[in-house]
Amino acid sequence: MIRVLKKITLVSIAVAAVTTAVALPASAGTAPARLTASVSSTAVDAGRSVIITGTLTAPAGSGWRPVSGAEVPVSFCIDDFCGEPVATPVTDASGRYRTSVTPFRTGTYHLAHLTADPSVADATADTPKITVLQPSDFTGFTAARDSAGKVAVAGTVEFPGNFTPSPIPVQIQYLGQGSPCFTTVATADAEWNGTTFTFSASADQSHPGIWRAFYAGTPDFFHSATSKATLVL
Repeated sequence: MIRVLKKITLVSIAVAAVTTAVALPASAGTAPARLTASVSSTAVDAGRSVIITGTLTAPAGSGWRPVSGAEVPVSFCIDDFCGEPVATPVTDASGRYRTSVTPFRTGTYHLAHLTADPSVADATADTPKITVLQPSDFTGFTAARDSAGKVAVAGTVEFPGNFTPSPIPVQIQYLGQGSPCFTTVATADAEWNGTTFTFSASADQSHPGIWRAFYAGTPDFFHSATSKATLVL
């Protein structure tokens, strides 16, 4: 489940462009137009824009001719639902179009051309899925021995974008002397306290070491985050 919050902030991850093209089936007496769509990146941080480019062509003898001056509405889609157009680029003399859009979450863009030429059928195209990663950040972390000798940890984590994950599993990790990597020794779900998301846990570890909190994120929605590290003797 994803909870919607109030703000938007967002860093881009470059990925090679991908092109799609769809020609709608032509009805009697019409020929199918051809619309292509390429995107500058298929993975971005929230708040970053992508560039959609493509061409619109129509049959011309044994080849294709560019369609100039044509509007190509662009709509953002989540699963099978598409909203109202967020941009309407117009093709140039070579049949090319270009537009910049900012996806607010992971999804695709649907493009369409409704022709006024009765001899040419309408055409549509869809971009590949664009993964939009929302920000996450640990804003506080402490670790210290309690009266029983255990290590008590606590902290806060925030999601300064439009969305918040639910649940929010925070891994408590420990690095002992001579160990090559951190080990997860406990997991605590961060909970809303009216101001921020807080978590706490304790671990039975008698040896000195370095402690931190880690949020793994999700592959197509949230960035991972790591807290500052704290030495406990």
